[in-house]
This record gives sequence, C-alpha cells and structure tokens, in this order.
Amino acid sequence: MVWRCKQWKRRWVILDEEALYYVHDIDKPTLITNCMLATVREADTASEIQFGFEVLSPNRRTYLLQAENEIEMQEWIGAIRDCTEKLITGLSQESKSSEDSASGAIPSEDIVNIQKANPVCADCASSNPEWASINLGVLLCIECSGIHRSLGVHVSKVRSLTLDSWTPASIALLKDLGNDAANKVWEAELGKCGDWSRPKAKSSRSEKERFIKAKYIDKKFVGGIGTDLSLDEAAATGNTKELMRHIVHGNVDKYEDAEKDTPLHLAVTNGHATCSEMLLQNNGKKFLPQKNNLGMTPAELARQPDVFGVLSTFAA
Repeated sequence: MVWRCKQWKRRWVILDEEALYYVHDIDKPTLITNCMLATVREADTASEIQFGFEVLSPNRRTYLLQAENEIEMQEWIGAIRDCTEKLITGLSQESKSSEDSASGAIPSEDIVNIQKANPVCADCASSNPEWASINLGVLLCIECSGIHRSLGVHVSKVRSLTLDSWTPASIALLKDLGNDAANKVWEAELGKCGDWSRPKAKSSRSEKERFIKAKYIDKKFVGGIGTDLSLDEAAATGNTKELMRHIVHGNVDKYEDAEKDTPLHLAVTNGHATCSEMLLQNNGKKFLPQKNNLGMTPAELARQPDVFGVLSTFAA
C-alpha cells in the first residue's frame, strides 16, 4: 500500500475490527480513522492516481491511499465498508432502548411470507430463492447470490434467509421492496435493449454473470428516474420505492453536503425506519457525521423523545 501525506510513501496499512492504521513502528501502529463513521470511495478520476481510493474520516479529513492493482483496491474498499457496516449493526444490537430488538434469524413466518411474495430469483427466475441482497431488496438463488458476492459489498450485500442474522429493519426493507418493485427500476428498459433478456434458471453461470453485471454495475437497463418526488421528499414521506429510484440513479452519491437536514435526517425525524435502513445500506452512511441546522446528527435526532421507531437503526 502506498500512503500519501506530504509526499507518497510506502506504508503497511492494517484494518482491524474497528479502525484503520498505518504502521511506522510495528509496536505502535498509528490510527488513521475509526471505521464507524468513515466513508471510503475510489479516488476522483481527475486525480490521475491509478488504483487510488480515499478514506474520509468523521472529522472530514481525507486520506488518499493507492493499492497495487484494481483487485486489491476493490478488496480494500469492500473490507472497509464491510467493517463500517458491522460496527453500525453491532452497536444497534447493543441498544438497550425498548424500541430495539436484537438481530437474529428471520422468523419462519416472515420467511414464508417473503418467499411467497418473491417465489423466484430476481435475476434468473429460479424457484424458491433462499438468499437475498439486503441493500437491493431482492431474493436470489444460490448461483446468482454467488455472482452478487463477486460484485463486492459496495454493489450487493448478500445474506442467507435461513443461516444469517438479520436486523428487524433489514427484514422490513426486504418485505417492503422485493423483486417486482426492484426490477421495475433495474430492468425498466430491458425490453428495449436489443438482444438482452433475463437469463433462465438453466442458463449457464457465464450468461447469468454477464446479465447481472450489465444490470447492477453498468445499469444498462435503467431508464429515466420515473418519479416526481425529490430525494428529500421520498425520505421524508417514507416512500422506499421512490427512494430506491434515487439510489439507483446515484442521487445519494451526488447529494451535496449542507448544514441542513439530509435525507437520513428527514427519514429519522418522520419515524421511517425502513427508509433509514435503506439509506444506510446504500452509501447513506456518509450522512451519519453530518449535522443539520440545529447541530444534530441523524443518530442524535433518533434519540429525541418525540422521534419514534428508528432508534434501533442506530448506535445507542
């Protein structure tokens, strides 16, 4: 790993369960940032730094790092994002609020209802899917879930319906979205894209992989945004389906910092736990350190006595 301070220097960089460090003295690693509220992204292409990525700390300081190659860069970005997700989820589980419920297996009744509403894989129509992408809100067969994992957690966060632990907010998000709603956005223009079609259950893995990459990475089949609601309005009104449209079109990524209520503030203020979860699962963690015009972060708002139903989405 190459590290840039005043000039480029090669450094050992360590990621543990909570923070990122660089090592000058093996016995005294130096903290770069705690990952709880950190944001990581590829470096701006205008910087001309090949395989570069940036880590934005909660105090708004940006650290520019350079990996050896594309694969290593994506692995670092994915690992840091995964660390942040686990910290957020872990602290939410520790909340002692009466609103909070510990995460665990999805209740069997919920699994039956979720699979009944989504009887086939969102990407190839294989029957009885038992895997899900918690940020995309879709059910997947085991083969497509493996392809989703290969895309990286910045694209799709895969969980088993029966083997993994789920937070109540993630369960609610999956129930609220589902394959039909998601595909109306991700595959809006599929019928107009020449020879492209959704693969079938018996299609080869390479066919499925080609389609899934075109769908979620290239966004080849996404049409116009198709909503009259702004990003702020979708979050404030708890409209997860319209909020998803803004996420797919990159409007969360493009959202400019300002000393006002961010979409996450608005979802929290109005008690919309599902929208809060959706934002946090889709790069909305960048809003966590931001303060509104009252000087409050979204997590601080969630603890206010007149805000209900969202505290379990945040750390206590």
